[in-house]
Amino acid sequence: SSVSAVQSICNALEVPHIQTRWKHPSVDNKDNFYINLYPEYTSISRAILDIVIFYKW
Repeated sequence: SSVSAVQSICNALEVPHIQTRWKHPSVDNKDNFYINLYPEYTSISRAILDIVIFYKW
């Protein structure tokens, strides 16, 4: 994907790659120059659980 290409270039040039999509930390720890501005996955999981409990799904 284009995101992978951009990440590869950023890694090679030692330039930060800033993106706003969620990425689980255990998926790929080879990204040395990676900043994730998305909320932490545990916060998202807790929010989804709270909604499920609230609506009694």
